[in-house]
Amino acid sequence: MADKKIDVDCIEHVDQVLVDEAGRIQRLPVPSDDPNDPLNFALWEKTGIVVCCCWFSIMSLSVIGGLGSVLDVFFQMYGAEGHSTNQVVWLSTFPSLFVGIEVTFIHQRGTIYGIYWATQNIVTSLLTLASSYEVAALGWRWFYWVFVITVAVGLVLVVFACFETRFQRRPIFVGDHAVITDQYGVTRVLTAPETQEYLASEEGRSYADLDGDTPPKKTYRQMLSAWPRLCPHPLRDVLLTWWQMLETFSSPGIIYATLLSAVILGGSVGVSLTYDTVLQYNYGWGAASIGLINLGGVFGGLGGMLYAGILGDRVIVWLARRAGGVHKPEHHLLLLIFPGLLAVASLLLYGFTASGDATWGGPFMGWTLYQVAFVSTLIRTTSFATEAWEKNPGPALVTVVGTKNIIGFGVSYGLNPMVAKYSYPAAMGILAGVVGGILLLGVPVYFFNPMVITRLLLMIFGDAVMLT
Repeated sequence: MADKKIDVDCIEHVDQVLVDEAGRIQRLPVPSDDPNDPLNFALWEKTGIVVCCCWFSIMSLSVIGGLGSVLDVFFQMYGAEGHSTNQVVWLSTFPSLFVGIEVTFIHQRGTIYGIYWATQNIVTSLLTLASSYEVAALGWRWFYWVFVITVAVGLVLVVFACFETRFQRRPIFVGDHAVITDQYGVTRVLTAPETQEYLASEEGRSYADLDGDTPPKKTYRQMLSAWPRLCPHPLRDVLLTWWQMLETFSSPGIIYATLLSAVILGGSVGVSLTYDTVLQYNYGWGAASIGLINLGGVFGGLGGMLYAGILGDRVIVWLARRAGGVHKPEHHLLLLIFPGLLAVASLLLYGFTASGDATWGGPFMGWTLYQVAFVSTLIRTTSFATEAWEKNPGPALVTVVGTKNIIGFGVSYGLNPMVAKYSYPAAMGILAGVVGGILLLGVPVYFFNPMVITRLLLMIFGDAVMLT
């Protein structure tokens, strides 16, 4: 396919050929022969990177989520000083603003993101489960001292197991065409004139010696270097990346992924700040036992990983086979239908049982099912974000992950005042309506996002063919 010109006018979308004519799954991006290519890293090296990334995310999420189990301690402590409940909740939600590599192939992304998000949710739930017992036995200060210790352990892990993943791939020449991959993993097949223009550029001249020997694998000590080789124009790349992050908001798919993940995240943080009051005052649970509700987070994390991660990747490959071997980013949207509906149902279940008129199993199951929806949504919106904006998937992923925290903060902060003004059923019903409304926006995004992206890419790249 790379040795002939492709008529861009016939391209409906910039898709990836995930399954070839023989039924084999293609590895995209294309790995190089360089053993230092992150795609060629050993399993333990990839595992080290993922563990380090998960570690600090887990601790930051645990600090926020763990407060839900011990919030009554702070209500009593600050209430005696004249501070309102809403002020305490505001301080509890504010850190969610700041929560927040391509070492895998397309057909593995769901599984890897599944492990990433599910591990966060499971470990966070276990730490949060223990927090209520910990505070009851040792005092509220030890809630923070535990995280001081775990973050210090994470620092050691980063030093010895978090390897540099920046890798500049050499261009591949097929006839009079060039196949180039930028620093974000975006692969372009250049036409003959574009190839000549590329070779005359500064970047092209830097690859003049393409027939050199494959470099040796770096030693473990070399991989630990804290100051690897700098890119040629670091300041320009930083400013360009910021601009590219702003550009991603021209994609309906990126906006949709951001909004859906944001309201799901905000709902999770908001509900976590209510279950202490619900279980302790409406269902008579002891203060030390409140953390037990986070067993639901463990089950939810496992369920989300199985559905959106392991099963989801198999569905993506199956959909690609049905489409003649072509994978479309919009395939991920189909997998968001179930967790979206589950989120709506679980919010309603929690809302209508939180007032104490039913059994404690209502809020418990509502929280558990919501965690399945939460993890599943994060897995699939993250996977979708890496493909929905083919021009620069790296900045697109940062945009979705970062912006969702800002929007999610507003959702979580507004939930408790709604409960105080109206009721649990009304507040959770409003939130469920917002989630359902945004979920429905996926229908036009599924059909129109490919057309919008194709037009934008044709304006930017002309008749170059993009393969993420």
